[in-house]
Amino acid sequence: PGTNNPGVEPFYSDGTQLGTKVLSDINPGSLDSAPIIQTVFNNNLFFSAYGGTTIGRELYKTDGTPAGTALYLDLNAGAADSDPRYVNDIGVALTFVATHATLGRELFKTNGNGSLVLIKDINTTGDSNPTNVVHVGGGTLYFSADNGTVGQELWKSNGNSTGTSLVKDINPLGDSNASQFIQFGLDVYFTADDGTNGVELWKTDGTNAGTTLVKNINPTGSSNPNYLTVYNGKLYFTASDGTSGTELWVSDGTTNGTTMIEINPNGDSTISNLFVFNNELYFGADAGVGGFGKEVYAYMDPTLAIGHFSLNEEAITLSPNPSKNYFNLTTELTIEKVEVYSMLGQLVKTFEAQNQYSISELSKGSYIVKIATTEGVSNKTLLKE
Repeated sequence: PGTNNPGVEPFYSDGTQLGTKVLSDINPGSLDSAPIIQTVFNNNLFFSAYGGTTIGRELYKTDGTPAGTALYLDLNAGAADSDPRYVNDIGVALTFVATHATLGRELFKTNGNGSLVLIKDINTTGDSNPTNVVHVGGGTLYFSADNGTVGQELWKSNGNSTGTSLVKDINPLGDSNASQFIQFGLDVYFTADDGTNGVELWKTDGTNAGTTLVKNINPTGSSNPNYLTVYNGKLYFTASDGTSGTELWVSDGTTNGTTMIEINPNGDSTISNLFVFNNELYFGADAGVGGFGKEVYAYMDPTLAIGHFSLNEEAITLSPNPSKNYFNLTTELTIEKVEVYSMLGQLVKTFEAQNQYSISELSKGSYIVKIATTEGVSNKTLLKE
């Protein structure tokens, strides 16, 4: 600010101009420390910053005050950078990837009070270079790393050496470069290249056998799924099938249940930046209409628009669930109509009130059963086996 320019440094603010100040001039003078904000752990903010030629880029922490902002760990002493990245709070520890002067670039953890523990020397002959490290919940990290034998492949860790292991060598001929990990249901979904189908959508339950391709969206190359986002019980993302360009896709975790929602039927919508807000999915896209170009759009899952849970959940019982060929409804209310919708909001069956509702012709998967009564409407999820 003004002639007193400290360079690119961490600032703090109370929301006013006078209350916006430099937290710490880490790289003194007008030079930049270029802080990269990482995560909060034990009421302290951890971040990486460049401390100058005598320190390099290292891990810092702050309690939000100038006096409480300082270098936390200098893993690679001197001018060399440890370049800490992928900082994650797993509850019992703070984990991060950094380059150690003797151990190389590996996965470490700390208690936030100055301790340093190597989680595992994944590559004993060099750098394992863990990348795309994401805490998916429950203290489990998923990431890509190279053990020096199988290439950059899928790993998981609970923060301990014995709990850090290769999940699967997805690409036996090269690097699968697994990334974009997100918890959806009981599995973790991600993108990877198996060397045959290109970069596609995968899922894992944490085992070798349970790590599978969800769908080969682009048979002629990579669909390059991106912006994986969970919304209303389904996984939304962008991808290209090789014909329609980059469009919006939705998946229930099955091959048949992974389908395109075409935003621009006349070209590439170049959809990006999926974000859930106020029960809608927002994103940038070019819908190819009105000459607007790329703008902000909102999408509401059709299952949210087919009725609300206006009745007590116990007012109607649906059984058996899961079901193979039929389901029954038990209630003291008067049923007027029953409709069955796909998870994409498509009406697939309509019934008048009856003793038994046949769904034998429906494909396996999840459905929404909308039950209209004289007292209101109830929606129930049905699994067809």
